[in-house]
Amino acid sequence: MSDVCKGEENIQVFVENFIDDEHLPDVKYTPFNVAGPGCECDPSEITYTGCDCQNEPCGTNCPCIQRSVGHSYDVNGCLLSNTQACPISKPILECNSLCQCSSSCQNRVVQNGLKFRVEVFRTEQKGWGLKALENIPRNQFVCEYAGEVLGYKEAHRRASSQSKDDPNYIHVLKEHLQNGKVLKTCVDPTYMGNIGRYINHCCDPNLYMAVVRIDNEVPKLALFAKREILDEEELSFDYAGEIGATHDNEATSVCNYLQNCNKNKSTYIDENGESGNINMFNETKIVDMMSMGSVSKPCYCGSDTCRGFLPFDHELYTELDSPTTSHAEDQNCKIDDDADSRESDEDLWKDELPNDVFLQLTTQLETKCEVAKYVNHSGGAIGSDLFWQQMSGNYGIQTRVYSFKGHSPNNPSRIELSNTELKEADIHLHKANKVLHRVFPSKSSFVNNLLRRDWFQIRDTEGVFAVGKIAKNRKTVEGGTGWTVQMALYEQKPVHVFDCRRNKSTKVTEGTCLWHRFSFKQRKFVVTDTPTLTYSFTGIGTRDLPERGKVAIRDVFLKTFEH
Repeated sequence: MSDVCKGEENIQVFVENFIDDEHLPDVKYTPFNVAGPGCECDPSEITYTGCDCQNEPCGTNCPCIQRSVGHSYDVNGCLLSNTQACPISKPILECNSLCQCSSSCQNRVVQNGLKFRVEVFRTEQKGWGLKALENIPRNQFVCEYAGEVLGYKEAHRRASSQSKDDPNYIHVLKEHLQNGKVLKTCVDPTYMGNIGRYINHCCDPNLYMAVVRIDNEVPKLALFAKREILDEEELSFDYAGEIGATHDNEATSVCNYLQNCNKNKSTYIDENGESGNINMFNETKIVDMMSMGSVSKPCYCGSDTCRGFLPFDHELYTELDSPTTSHAEDQNCKIDDDADSRESDEDLWKDELPNDVFLQLTTQLETKCEVAKYVNHSGGAIGSDLFWQQMSGNYGIQTRVYSFKGHSPNNPSRIELSNTELKEADIHLHKANKVLHRVFPSKSSFVNNLLRRDWFQIRDTEGVFAVGKIAKNRKTVEGGTGWTVQMALYEQKPVHVFDCRRNKSTKVTEGTCLWHRFSFKQRKFVVTDTPTLTYSFTGIGTRDLPERGKVAIRDVFLKTFEH
């Protein structure tokens, strides 16, 4: 039995066929995108600068993390989500080949390739498919959809030259810029590709797509688990659904990194020659079936929400000079030979853009839309917690107050945790106590539940921001806040603490900074500048919040949103 991947992946992938005598097509295997005819942006070229995070995990100060406007993955490699309230999602840029961080860096996921066992198999009605051979947790990376990156003319030529029954795998990613220009990246794994080419369509899929960039501006089409996927379950994604549509209708990270993209669509063409718009920003979920005409084909996904037909979009099958296609806007895979088109391409893709202007472009989003991406994880305690919640409300930021029966009954943002959920925190509290040397569990069930609730404040956060008292050894934080901080540190979360103990005599005004961050290299808190909020953050602290603590919290919001 031969490896479908021909040794190019971390894991061997085999084929199973109990249906007929059909063999897999002769495809040259590549685990990543390669340059094809008409593509002038080589996917293998390294144009992004790297970070120099050699001695500690890449944190909020890492330029790669900053370009992604915060962490994209948690410590387990799961893609982090952000709220659907803002239709523009943050970019995903992983650390690249020039970065000094280790291969185990939290910001290296897609580039590490397969880590879950899968198998190519023959289906009864859909041709070849791909299935899981083990359980895959939600939001874990499964595989890329990789192949040749084509110029648009070549993609059109290939699609138009095929008959109705010929398999077609061309995927066209469209990134719409605010100025009306459209970047198109055409990926075709027909002759050269990876196992992603075998994934079938489903109207209720278990995968979603996110756009990831690593070494350069050429995007990678990465497929993540939309929910937990079970052993022997067929893998699928919606050819006409949203990119990044997951988390119970929350929008996950997709790349809109140039000039405040306000529309991002993809067009996928399946192995039966059908194509469909994949909309990154929840504009249209179902393609107009009336436009399919006589070429519509039945869908055999078998889901309860099956639309009956495979999605279809006619763009690649129309003439290039047709008024329905706007090729003057194509930029990424260059298709126009005139000088004006080449000049605009150079202006858009000059070398300095990804290295020096990227962060500036991504942070030019309007404040209202930007703020909608944030969420504050809180315990709802009096003092610091409530002030963080109040400031979040002033900026239109959602706060999630984790609680339990009998605690904070009047908080409108309250999320009540069950006893089973609370018990989940015990193992993390025991780990924290190895450093804190306190008492857990105590004789009070209410106090125990307060501490358990703290775990949920940091479980899904990208950064902890606390007002409290740093211990004299500068390694821990005193009081109840210390439990939350220590659990976050065990999870390698960035932690910032405004130390109320230090420099008490200092007259604090806006701009005066007593903030500290935990240095994983020095294993202690060190003085730092006023931090900026991560998209998913934990705002906590002492119940006895002094005025200088309120000023410190205000400074964080001012620096994040008004500087």
